[in-house]
Amino acid sequence: LLVGHQPPVKKEISNVQSIKIGGVQVNVDLALTPTEQEQGLSGRSGLAENTGMLFVFDQPGQYAFWMKDMKFSLDMIWLDTNLKVVYIKKDATPESYPATFAPGSNAKYVLEVSSGFSDKNNLQVGPAHMVDPAGAHRRDGSSVYTVPGAARFTSRALMDTQGHGVAAAQPADGPATA
Repeated sequence: LLVGHQPPVKKEISNVQSIKIGGVQVNVDLALTPTEQEQGLSGRSGLAENTGMLFVFDQPGQYAFWMKDMKFSLDMIWLDTNLKVVYIKKDATPESYPATFAPGSNAKYVLEVSSGFSDKNNLQVGPAHMVDPAGAHRRDGSSVYTVPGAARFTSRALMDTQGHGVAAAQPADGPATA
């Protein structure tokens, strides 16, 4: 759940349904608008295996998350504009609220998955642990990574023709939450 408020993200990012991280395909719900980001996974009873929520921001920032109104533990994975893992908060518990968790460097995306996902899939901070742009898929099942030289992503994890992240994001006015 994200703490704070930021402008809405462009709607063309709204059709990605899965990403690939650590070699694992993860089905994602997108949190694109301030309302979706503030709600996050709050109120849900849990997540199925290899599912999560991907928060997409207009600009890179040090977005803080918390566990307000959460009913289960999470791993939170912050990704920079190049889709490199820059910070992982493992096993954030509902009891940790009102503590906030944030990276020490800028991130443009945050992926929330069930607690234990990061350890199970050996995720670590660094360039070797990135979201695989070829692993993003649209809701119709087609790959988002298509023609070389063309824009790669039209959704969540947007990539330009050189493979750099281009999804929009803007830092929140305050801390962000799970």
